[in-house]
Amino acid sequence: MKFTMKDVAERCGVSKTLVSRILNDDPTLHTRPATRERVLRVIEEMGYVKNINAQALYIARLPEISEQPNIGYVTFASYKHPGHPYFSHVIEGIIEEAAHSHVQLPFSLSVTEFQQQLPIVLQQYQEHPLDGLILLGAVNDKLRRVIPKITRHVVSLDGQFDKNSDYVGVDTSRSILLGLEHLLNLGYTDIGLLCGGNDKRLSACKRCLWEHGLEANANWIINGEFSVDIAYERVTTALQSYRPPRAIVAYNDEMAIGCIKALQKGGWRVPEDVAVTGHDDISLAAYVDVPLTTVRVYKKEIGRLAVKILLDRIETKRKNAVLLEVPGKLIKRDSCGWRKV
Repeated sequence: MKFTMKDVAERCGVSKTLVSRILNDDPTLHTRPATRERVLRVIEEMGYVKNINAQALYIARLPEISEQPNIGYVTFASYKHPGHPYFSHVIEGIIEEAAHSHVQLPFSLSVTEFQQQLPIVLQQYQEHPLDGLILLGAVNDKLRRVIPKITRHVVSLDGQFDKNSDYVGVDTSRSILLGLEHLLNLGYTDIGLLCGGNDKRLSACKRCLWEHGLEANANWIINGEFSVDIAYERVTTALQSYRPPRAIVAYNDEMAIGCIKALQKGGWRVPEDVAVTGHDDISLAAYVDVPLTTVRVYKKEIGRLAVKILLDRIETKRKNAVLLEVPGKLIKRDSCGWRKV
């Protein structure tokens, strides 16, 4: 059964207009957080799919829209799944800066939603492209071919989209070394890597260890796929065959948290037996059982900068691409034993 915006409004006991404004991230909307959360929860429960054509009609009715840039963003989180611990803060920065700069955000989809609604997206935006699009993560080849057809400019947070596009973000192959080098400075030499695949971060960590005359523990180079559950399962499995290394570098905080839970369940203490570092500094990192040493990424500021760089491109019509790296910062907490070594 296909639900409509009216169905969502009736279920929540609010107006259809309010539901529409929440779905479209209307920066002029002032409503209680509990109301917004209830609407988003009902949208999730009912499986409501946003109609881009209807969304465009809504935007068209906003005052002075023709004089304001229209930009959008594509991410792994969306209006249906806004709580991703990394992307939600980037999106928050995008929305705040868009409101501050009087920019409209008629387009906000996850990668999955983008693929599912591709014909509608092309129909709506191919003739009247967006002024700019922010890519919060990698997209597949099919979407890469479509994106230039629906937007005039692109700013990516995951490397350059193409040689002419802007970029703002964190060089994770450099920032991941902040945690690794911290462990090395503390004297750890038996180190495992909880990674997300064979990417540039893995190469950077192996090179750093080699420069210190070390190698990563071969039994503990584990692909946790950036998921707390997968990291927990694979670390649990590894513990059945191998003693853990003295320290583990996880490529994001979610994997680090899953790793710590698996170690504790297996009878290993953190940090007394195994030190663990993460990356990103999500909100939960400071409040888990063992507060997590991690690398802070200034997620909200990156979102704001993405909008600013995009507006500069739109307004000045500059031809040269801007590449901006926001450095990470090591945050020392208890999980690597820095107070005890």
